Amino acid sequence: MSNHVLKFVEQWTSQNIHNQAGLDPTDYISDQAEQLIDDAEAKGITEDQLETAVGDVEEYLREAYVKIEDPDLGFHDPD
Repeated sequence: MSNHVLKFVEQWTSQNIHNQAGLDPTDYISDQAEQLIDDAEAKGITEDQLETAVGDVEEYLREAYVKIEDPDLGFHDPD
C-alpha cells in the first residue's frame, strides 16, 4: 500500500506544487498540504498512510517547493 500512496503523493505534488511568485510560501505550503490530504482521502488514502509514506506532509511539500524555486522568480519582494 505504501508504494501506491507514495506514487499518488509524487504525482499530486508534480501537478500541484508550482513556483508561485508573490505568494507567501508558508501559507501556500500549508494550504497545499490541506488540499493534498483532502484529495488523498477522496481516493481512500488516510492521513496516517500519507505520513507513513512521506513523513510530515507539510515538510515533504516544503522540500518539493524548495527544489522548484527559481532564483530569478523566487519569493522575495521585488526591488
